[in-house]
Amino acid sequence: QISLRFLKENAVANKLETCYVDEITLVNEYLVRAIQVFLCSKYMEDDYILNQIIYHKKRGYIYIEDIINLLIKKDDFNTFEDFYKNEIVSYFTNLNEKLNNS
Repeated sequence: QISLRFLKENAVANKLETCYVDEITLVNEYLVRAIQVFLCSKYMEDDYILNQIIYHKKRGYIYIEDIINLLIKKDDFNTFEDFYKNEIVSYFTNLNEKLNNS
């Protein structure tokens, strides 16, 4: 299991709700919120999508746009699980390293 300690600390510093500070739960909650915005973006007005992104950022999900943008790549993989392992896990691992170095 990978450690995302710095991501977790960053989330707490950005006022993320305390129920989401478990590392795996945090990653999955990011993904759930990003999927919601991603799916809505196909049917809702741009202003609505922008407001949703702003809302999530204010709640502590400051990297949500990155995750939304990663979802565009999901069709490049055979399964969502493959996408998750390759793109989502890699993204958060790299982000954790950047936060550690800053």
